[in-house]
Amino acid sequence: EIKKYNSFYDIVYTSLFLNSESNYINGKAIDGNTTDKAITRFIKDYNSNIKIINRKAFSSEDKYSYVKTSNKVYFKGASELFLKHISKVLNTDGSEKVIYNLEYLEKIINKYTDNGYRVLLNCYGENEKLNSLTFICLIVIEDTIRKETPDALKTIKSAGVNIVMITGDAKKTAINVANSLN
Repeated sequence: EIKKYNSFYDIVYTSLFLNSESNYINGKAIDGNTTDKAITRFIKDYNSNIKIINRKAFSSEDKYSYVKTSNKVYFKGASELFLKHISKVLNTDGSEKVIYNLEYLEKIINKYTDNGYRVLLNCYGENEKLNSLTFICLIVIEDTIRKETPDALKTIKSAGVNIVMITGDAKKTAINVANSLN
């Protein structure tokens, strides 16, 4: 569906490709963290000849990464970090439109986080500062719970160990994941 919007498709896929530490080789995503691997599995063997001038790798502390090219800086990271800095939205024809009200976007993000999905924002700006960003798209990832996890947690609980969840995900996502284990 997205491929019918050539300009939009190119910007979305280029931003995802450039701002990833993962590579797609022989039908598999290798290298990078689990988020980058998931994104790489989505874009598969898409490629771009755009040269990266500078890169900031993702860190749990900052909750975002970016790549700088000659004309844009592509950001990927926590929605709660970027949302307040978005001033434009990318249209499907590749043009930008000023956005005055972010409530609709917030509702979409909340819908996904309420259902246990991890939501990242993909956007770009003119420099490495988090201001006047153009929203490209949401990156929505489902973290599936391994089938052995519920039994492992029961075993730990029965041994009298207090279980605590530590996560960098949104609070609503973490609550949903925890509730799915009960």
